[in-house]
Amino acid sequence: MLCALRNLLPFLLLVPLTTLAEPLHVVTEELPPYSFSRDGHIEGLSTDIVRATLEQANIDYDIEMTTWAKAYSSARFKPYTLIYSVAKTPQRLTHFRWIGEIVSFESCLFSLQENTHLRLNTLKDALNYRVGATFGGGGEQALINQGFELGKNLIRSPSERALKTALQNGSIDFWIALKPTAMGESSEDKLADQPAFRQHICLPPGEGLYMALSKNTPNEIGNKLIQSLQSIKASGEYQTILNRYQSDQI
Repeated sequence: MLCALRNLLPFLLLVPLTTLAEPLHVVTEELPPYSFSRDGHIEGLSTDIVRATLEQANIDYDIEMTTWAKAYSSARFKPYTLIYSVAKTPQRLTHFRWIGEIVSFESCLFSLQENTHLRLNTLKDALNYRVGATFGGGGEQALINQGFELGKNLIRSPSERALKTALQNGSIDFWIALKPTAMGESSEDKLADQPAFRQHICLPPGEGLYMALSKNTPNEIGNKLIQSLQSIKASGEYQTILNRYQSDQI
């Protein structure tokens, strides 16, 4: 038996790392049209691009949709974890291994369409109102950078869905969200009975929504993911996915 194991050892060492490692745990939040659940299956523009990248890399994975705070914490501290639709901000640069941009985005402040009395000429005008943001999200940090204070004029919530509810029941006046998320530009949203929102001030565009890897994951996996994302962009598969979601509106 010992002799047989010795003979096998050289071959085991030649097996690619991705087949020896545990499956990659992929995390995200509900953020249509980028990621949403339909009939028990996680779909969306970002989801499809991440799946295509992982399949191109031939890496086993599973995807979990959870709150943003939990997804972010898992990706920051647990090995073999990939997070996607994460904004690349200065505060986050050292927290992850950045794989690449999925899509560009624009964050804006929205109110209920029926609340015609609410008007903003500048972002500073919103300091006099209650603005809702996802806990730990890029929008929350962007508003803090602009002088908003938690518990005063900045109200955090665990999810985009909860923020929509808060807007409807009057707990907040405005909601900072990605433009397609608020305007219901996904097929999932168009099927749902959701209120109409009115767009106000938009923040300067950031670097985009990325996929990022926990830093305590082997470098070989990160390198392979970077190459695979570049590969699907070069082959046209990436653009095909964008076209499927009418990304010219995103």
